[in-house]
Amino acid sequence: HSFPTRRSSDLMNIYFASQSHESETTEEERWDKIKYSVSDIDPQLIQKWSNGEPVGEAADVRLVRPNPFIPQSFALKEVAEQKPYPTLLRDNGKVKLWFKQDYVFKQPKVNIFYNIIIPESYSSPRVVVLSKLFSMLVADQLNEIAYEAEMAGVFYDIQSTVTGFTIYLSGYNDRITELNHIVFEKFVDHLFERDRFEVVKNDLTEQYTNMKENQPYEHVLMSSFEGLYQSKWTYDQYAQVIEDVNFEMLSAFVPQYILCLKAEFLMIGNMIESEALDLADKTEEILFGERENRLFKHRAPLPTQLPMERIVILDENK
Repeated sequence: HSFPTRRSSDLMNIYFASQSHESETTEEERWDKIKYSVSDIDPQLIQKWSNGEPVGEAADVRLVRPNPFIPQSFALKEVAEQKPYPTLLRDNGKVKLWFKQDYVFKQPKVNIFYNIIIPESYSSPRVVVLSKLFSMLVADQLNEIAYEAEMAGVFYDIQSTVTGFTIYLSGYNDRITELNHIVFEKFVDHLFERDRFEVVKNDLTEQYTNMKENQPYEHVLMSSFEGLYQSKWTYDQYAQVIEDVNFEMLSAFVPQYILCLKAEFLMIGNMIESEALDLADKTEEILFGERENRLFKHRAPLPTQLPMERIVILDENK
């Protein structure tokens, strides 16, 4: 239907639901006995909307800032040589870069898979819990850009693992480097707020506590891991440890934890070798370069420090 002579504010309903205003309601729904009230919108408020006048603080009404992740170019890079397998472009102890230019799917996109290796990543249940909280807080900080990035076709994911962290980036190659640098800046700066720590800790505590309610096959998988791996902590242990973890403990843990690390990554897509090396240069600079709030110089682990998962050989019929 068309209503050319009426304002949109005349045709609008606003619904407000809350458990904290029940005492202010005047009606009761017939079947479910839900309390509610109905009132007209203030005519003066409708008039302000119609005139385009700001309501309340003028700062509450503002234009959305330009999305920095919107790609400007969708051009496909010229393929110099069709190499069927990734090529090792760099391995200097700090950064190990594998690269493969796409010539099959021919999309203006790239995928980057990082394996951030940290020697102490699985040294104790407490370290595992703190590492998980760290990855969740980094992701929590990145939420402010997540929507813009997703709307522009670039994505990221960060997870803690038994060897450190995995970081995954995907999307249009024209803006993937900007996202890459923002993710790693958040990773190394680790400037967390106490209230967000409490929220994330509560979420993780619930995850550990609820593990006992998982499906039986998930319990079987966890039990098999505990039997096969030489070192395998349990969710019950994590649930016990997290009770004693606080904001001060995490703040002291993270700078020491990421002091020694190595970045191995694979880049596949619409990029050329020089661009892949430029991205590796910047990532290495963020991870290992001098920074204002960095008290100690980050270094790469020795080959003998690199974590290695050991699996038990089971006896027959065990």
